[in-house]
Amino acid sequence: MKNSRKQGESRITYLLSCLLLAGITVAACWFFAGRYGVFGANMDWISQHSVFPEYFRQQFYQTGQFFPEFAANIGGGQNIYNFSYYGLYNPVVLVAYLIPFVKMSDYLMAASVVCLAASVCLMDVWLKKRGFGTEICMGISLLFLLAGPMIYQSCHQIMFVQYMPFLILALLGIDRYWEKGKTGLYTLGVFLMILTSFYFSIAGMAGLVLYSWYRSPEKLSVGKVIHFFVPMGVAVLSGSVLLVPTACALLQRSGSSRSESLTDLLMPDLCLDKSLYNPYSVGLTMLLVTALLAGILCGRIRERLVSMIGVALLVFPVFAWGFNGALYVRYKSLIPFLPLFCYLIAVFLRRMKEGEIGRWKGMLVFAATVGVSVLAGYLKEIGENGDKYQLILLESVVLFGCCILFQKWKRPLLLLAPSLVCLIVVNAALNGETGNLVQKDDYQEITDDAWGEEIAGLLQKETGLYRTEQSGVPKKRKDNVNRVWDTRQWITSVYSSAYHQEFQDFREKTFQVEQPFRNSLMQTASANPLFQKFMGVKYVIGRNEDGENFTSDMQEHVAPVIYGTSRLLSEKTYQTMEFPYNQTMLMQYAVTGSGHSSDAGVEKTKGIQKENVSFTAKKGITGEGDSWEVQTKKEQEATLLAEGADESSQTDRILYLQFDVENAHPNKDVSITIDGIRNKLTAKNHLYYNGNTTFTYVMKLSAKQKKVKVTLGAGTYRICNLKSYSSDASILEDDTLYQSAFTPDWNTTGGNQISGSIDMKQNGYLITSIPYDSHLEIRVDGREVVTEKVNTAFLGCRMLSGEHWVTITYHAPGLATGKWISLIGLLGWGVMIVMERKKRDKRQL
Repeated sequence: MKNSRKQGESRITYLLSCLLLAGITVAACWFFAGRYGVFGANMDWISQHSVFPEYFRQQFYQTGQFFPEFAANIGGGQNIYNFSYYGLYNPVVLVAYLIPFVKMSDYLMAASVVCLAASVCLMDVWLKKRGFGTEICMGISLLFLLAGPMIYQSCHQIMFVQYMPFLILALLGIDRYWEKGKTGLYTLGVFLMILTSFYFSIAGMAGLVLYSWYRSPEKLSVGKVIHFFVPMGVAVLSGSVLLVPTACALLQRSGSSRSESLTDLLMPDLCLDKSLYNPYSVGLTMLLVTALLAGILCGRIRERLVSMIGVALLVFPVFAWGFNGALYVRYKSLIPFLPLFCYLIAVFLRRMKEGEIGRWKGMLVFAATVGVSVLAGYLKEIGENGDKYQLILLESVVLFGCCILFQKWKRPLLLLAPSLVCLIVVNAALNGETGNLVQKDDYQEITDDAWGEEIAGLLQKETGLYRTEQSGVPKKRKDNVNRVWDTRQWITSVYSSAYHQEFQDFREKTFQVEQPFRNSLMQTASANPLFQKFMGVKYVIGRNEDGENFTSDMQEHVAPVIYGTSRLLSEKTYQTMEFPYNQTMLMQYAVTGSGHSSDAGVEKTKGIQKENVSFTAKKGITGEGDSWEVQTKKEQEATLLAEGADESSQTDRILYLQFDVENAHPNKDVSITIDGIRNKLTAKNHLYYNGNTTFTYVMKLSAKQKKVKVTLGAGTYRICNLKSYSSDASILEDDTLYQSAFTPDWNTTGGNQISGSIDMKQNGYLITSIPYDSHLEIRVDGREVVTEKVNTAFLGCRMLSGEHWVTITYHAPGLATGKWISLIGLLGWGVMIVMERKKRDKRQL
């Protein structure tokens, strides 16, 4: 009777604590972020994290396939596992499949707050089950909530923290495993963590292993150790339907890692600003340093070793590099260790309270913390992080003072208070007005369903296969870089950490489209009319300045996404073409492998002539010819004079402009906008340095237009090797290359398949603007044909004249294997459940 009453009281205590912490979490999300805009950020959240899940849901409802393979609508058409990081099988996202009438972005804002609240509540439950007092449980749960990444990343890079509830479930499962021998909760937590974020699950599993060893019984047999890894292995096998195809997609990408010196990786780096108060790391305070020092100086053997490993994680860059997949050194990969670090702080506070760490030892530990903060500040060239090091030193000194007070009152809250105050200040700075949150009016405009209705209505009348993109200033193009409103809307743009390497190389190196953003991964819709024509962008949808009515710019003579032609040019010949012929020749010929065309009758684009241009401005730019010096402290308006306009001409023309930029201050950005087309060279110290040292502009001018608006970005730099050409705009209306257009069958086109008919006028090639992938299969009249790379980076094949039925199918590498491995994992899970039940039945007998 007494036991049942205690259990009831315990459950009520848990419930009340969880309700209180959930309320505090919601209030904190509003106070630190929600009151400044929507609970979502301007950069990655609005363009990636809230958009890809919507696309996954769209494709599911279009095809009914739970295991998709191809994203035909995004980035010209790519392996969908390039984007799996953004929640392809995320259980939080999958819940939204049940409510298709709710905007994914709205749902994810609510889901992020719920996940954060669930994480904090589970932290409290976990600590209570480990026997910590109410004051420590509540204090550590709040410390966990206010840690740098938790609130900040819940509305920025949601994948950084969305797995936290499942990670803590796995920690609870480990306790259950060692206490009762049950593996269910442990296995489930790891499995769901993998599906939520495979990227962070590696560090998450490392943290679980470290905690399990710290938590395990003193005497362990080899069999018991092996048995501990079985549930984790089963979870990994069960998640192989995600892991295997994703690994195959990532391995196809090259050149994404930074070269790191082994000496630098193994050399200790006491840069506390990278680990403490930082939303891109564990984001705790100097109290963590104190707890780790106490573990090393005053703990038992296991506590000392775990604390030493914790110090190594924070100090040696090789761990941050390794958990980032050996790509670069960024401390975001250590975020999964946050619950373990919070647990170590809780252990430290309990030992202080219970007197296990004596008065003088405690004073020594806090004095050592001050010493570490002073040493870190001395070793660091403070620069722009001076305020953070001042906060580190201030907190260390205040903690030392609180330690003196603690000797009298023995309240853990005294030691927690400075850290909680520091984190409140840090969260206010991180998530407030400087947090770059999407404003409510902007959010309503960006996600307005009227865009979808307009695009769907437009494409309903289209019988061919073309692409449709949204227009706007660079910021609008950034917001919509991955946004697809209708399953028949195909776009050229993509922004993802994984991508089709050859398509990006084609954009940057072959066609040389503009690069308007700092991030080299952001491949936005291009304003280059020739690139739009080449990629089949027939419709460009925009809105009037009043924001009410839509505009539709239709280009009749663009290339179909799939067409047939006999106008061929060898790749060897094409590679000799310089700007602007590297662009214009693709409007006249399809490029095929050497030896497949004779180049007979091939001639360079006619009508292109050199153009004399010059820059004029009130101040900030001087020079002549092909060399100009720019020196301005802020953006400077200027004018580009194009002298070749014929006063008597009635024909629009195209201006081709290209020049190199030499940046006198390499650690600052340089940007130049001409006729609304922006190019940017990123500072060399930027993580995603874009290397865009050659600025290319292609723009359509009216017949008599001589002046073009220019905006020179702030900085000191040199424009050199300027090349300028012009031609009439008839090249945009020349569609002789597209001899035979492909007509899609929308009843059988969707998911990983494109089907339709084509009437080839002559023997030649089937040409597509779908990036080439060896796992794309073409069947002509039911027979598989040999695929080739055409136009240097796209899918094509030879084709005879006559009427044909064409089917293009993509088979995601590794998906079939991943399904079989997952099935084995699920069977293993079933075997574990059966064996546990048999053991339990034997004990009862």
